[in-house]
Amino acid sequence: MKKITCLSGLAIALMLLFSSCSDKDHFDSVVTGNGATLWENITSDEELSNFAAVLEATGYASRLATSQVFTVFAPVNEKFTAADRDKIIALYNAEKAAGVKDEKNAAIVEFIQNHIALYNYTVSDVMEAKSLRMMNGKGSWFTPNSLQGIEFQKKNLIASNGVLYTLRDQINYYQNIYEFIKKEQGGDEGLDSLSNFLYHYHFTTFNPDESVKGEIVDGKQQYLDSVTVVNNEILNKWIKARLDSEDSSYYAVLPTNKAWKEQYDVNKYFFKYVHNSQSPDTVVSSELRDSFEYILPRYNIIAGAQFSRTTNPKLGTDEKVDSVKSPLATSYGYRKLLYGSFDKRVYEYMSPYEVQPTVPSSGIFVDTDSYTCSNGVAFKANEWKIQRGNTFMQDISMEAEAKSTLDSLYYVKNNYDAKKDGRPKLISRDAKSSSPFYDDIMGHTFCKLESDANAKMSGALFNFTNVLSNVWYDLYVCTVPSTAYNKYDTDVLPTRIKCTIYCKNPEGIQDTLAFDSADKHPSKLGSIQVESFGDISIDDDYSRNKPYSYETDPTEVHKTWIGRIKFPTCTWGLPDPMVKLRVEVNVLTDKVGITKSNMLYLDRILLSPVIDKTIEDIKNNL
Repeated sequence: MKKITCLSGLAIALMLLFSSCSDKDHFDSVVTGNGATLWENITSDEELSNFAAVLEATGYASRLATSQVFTVFAPVNEKFTAADRDKIIALYNAEKAAGVKDEKNAAIVEFIQNHIALYNYTVSDVMEAKSLRMMNGKGSWFTPNSLQGIEFQKKNLIASNGVLYTLRDQINYYQNIYEFIKKEQGGDEGLDSLSNFLYHYHFTTFNPDESVKGEIVDGKQQYLDSVTVVNNEILNKWIKARLDSEDSSYYAVLPTNKAWKEQYDVNKYFFKYVHNSQSPDTVVSSELRDSFEYILPRYNIIAGAQFSRTTNPKLGTDEKVDSVKSPLATSYGYRKLLYGSFDKRVYEYMSPYEVQPTVPSSGIFVDTDSYTCSNGVAFKANEWKIQRGNTFMQDISMEAEAKSTLDSLYYVKNNYDAKKDGRPKLISRDAKSSSPFYDDIMGHTFCKLESDANAKMSGALFNFTNVLSNVWYDLYVCTVPSTAYNKYDTDVLPTRIKCTIYCKNPEGIQDTLAFDSADKHPSKLGSIQVESFGDISIDDDYSRNKPYSYETDPTEVHKTWIGRIKFPTCTWGLPDPMVKLRVEVNVLTDKVGITKSNMLYLDRILLSPVIDKTIEDIKNNL
């Protein structure tokens, strides 16, 4: 290449033009240029012949000969050898023959676009180092003397359409975590299962706002450089972690094929929906059912296994990391409201670098293989330490006063089987902050189910949402003392309640489970399973031929355990709750008079999963 020792008038004009175009540009006090295009400058330098051959073979030679502005970082032949050249060209041709478009061709994305940036960038001795975005979206560390740690052999070579640098070596391509997942294939330790799931929801769309516009031909806008945007619903909306973004930084735990299979073989039992719709009011379409039964067992393997360094700033530093929080984690202030305790850490994990036997889901980074990626660190895990009790298998707490919880209210005035008529009152009450029970009441609010003194029974029907199938749940009715609202209240008698659960079996037919039979065993219909039921309190004067009931404790915030049950179908994400609890208040008298209250002070209804027993039962049936 002919050495340029002075500036041409065109080069000086280009300097002024470039400096006015972009506030990103930096210029040395001395630059060189001859007014030729980037392509002409590259082909005239014998040390760049291998790089030039790749550009020509892939069609980038013509792009570097146009008026579009680029900054090119060309590796010299000493490090980018003929063997390297031939390998890149062969890769390009193989993918092109397989129908891969240029914007996805690995030879272009991982090599050519890794050495070219849009627009012009020059260096000066006084400039500060910064991250330079290459055409493939990767960030490369740009200093006065190097790019990504590779020294410049020549720099600030001004061409008519950009700036040329020559590098002493080629720039390494660093995969982001999303790309890493796709390429780690094969065997128990591969990521095929995870990759197949994520890339099933992978879509690429054209982004005109980020693309470089050219001329308008026949009324249609042409683009000199088309920018596409990856859209993945699982990453964007479900796990809320953009593992494909070069602008983010994550630590991500990735299940190998072995770990994936172990988790999926259990999870698939939890998301069994109504299959045969023989009931006209069943709202589960076959499309929705098939979609949920595919996505939910898989999504819930990886949900909460990604950690942004923005919200976990100690990651990647020398500071001790006591815990990590995923994007799905609930803030501290909402834990009590959602889970009943500030200590409940859902999608948050203690001691990620150390296994503590007494701490669930601790040590999630232990015994993993770590890989540095362009947007963070990937941890391949053969043993999955993220437990379901820290993620999706949570208590289902339905606030009694919530509009979405209450289905209906009714009286029974004559006998139990008579037509129900009238409506009792359900009155919302705010607990007094001065009450000793204040902090024990969810949301500091409860409701009062007020019965008619003439009614034999008053009832309320409540809805449950997001119930999992084949999970053992302990069912509780949580009540509060009337004095939580008025410390002078004289209604201090216990309340007798009867409970009945309704759900739908796989055929869409409603099953009923009543926790109240004379032989002290719950009645059971269809495929609802019952393991045990709560203690039953019975007055001597209470007729043995009537259903047994449960009594509340009027002196404290109390969880009355009703029983342990397992549902045959899942309602996660469905608009129709399909699982309902009927709570009825029995108003009874004896020889002395009223011995039970006709009021029920209800805080919430709770389904709490019995995780160890559930997993044990499922594994025994595998």
